[in-house]
Amino acid sequence: MHKIILTFDLEYWFESLSIQKYLTGSEQESLSEFIDRLLNLLKKANSTVTFFVTGKVLNKEPEIIKKIIQAGHEIAIHSLDHKPLWCKNPDQFDTEIKKMISEIKRITNQEPIGHRATSFSINQNTKWALGVLSKNKIKYDSSIFAFKFSPILLPMFKDSLYGLKINIFSPYKIDLNNPQKKDYNSPLIEIPISIYHCNKFRLPLTGGIYIRLIPWLIFKILLKNKLEKEPACLHFHPFDFLNQAPDIKMPKFKKFIKFYNTKNTFKKLENIISNFECVSIKQYLTNPGSI
Repeated sequence: MHKIILTFDLEYWFESLSIQKYLTGSEQESLSEFIDRLLNLLKKANSTVTFFVTGKVLNKEPEIIKKIIQAGHEIAIHSLDHKPLWCKNPDQFDTEIKKMISEIKRITNQEPIGHRATSFSINQNTKWALGVLSKNKIKYDSSIFAFKFSPILLPMFKDSLYGLKINIFSPYKIDLNNPQKKDYNSPLIEIPISIYHCNKFRLPLTGGIYIRLIPWLIFKILLKNKLEKEPACLHFHPFDFLNQAPDIKMPKFKKFIKFYNTKNTFKKLENIISNFECVSIKQYLTNPGSI
């Protein structure tokens, strides 16, 4: 059975793009308590994970980044300003990547080798970012989520921020000029987010609203089925584990999507870690036959 590649987007809940217009500017959060709880769980299970960190977290709480590294986990890049790639140009992105590499190295004494774009925003219009990553010696990207809500069936998702039509569901060497294709000579590896697929049916098997909505027994069966044929890359955010939703005035349905059932997610994470072998992306890539 294949392994789970377990990842966390280390960002504050108020960095989420979908809620920016509802913020007052006075929002605060510390991730220290969450990180301590998570690191204790991972230590007991002898599991390693990858943390994609934003510039804001690096700047505000460098001590938790040091804790993560000391515990043997991986730190990778999750943008300087948590804006999607379509808000930037190649020069801006190149400057940002260089700064994030420098800051992470300053705090951890290690150079990051991985990147995940905000809102999984690598698509045919932003594929130039792959070349920028390769030029800066980034070894892997994890910015493709092969799932998009239908605007016909669910019109409230017509502006869904991510979703690239692609039929590759496990790590592959990505064509720098076309993210929908493999290139076995490429210097960059793509680690797509986990999708359960059967014929034309697709269902994300990952964090966020997906694991909070899908009953655990169903999630476990589908995940086990996927792992029998290919690896799974799961991603979570600290706000997936909040005991209580923030007091923020926003449409009820959007608040439901963002914060529904977060108080029960940590138990599901415990179940994942206890039932399956979980590794960081860096650890996964140490196996020469993994790609």
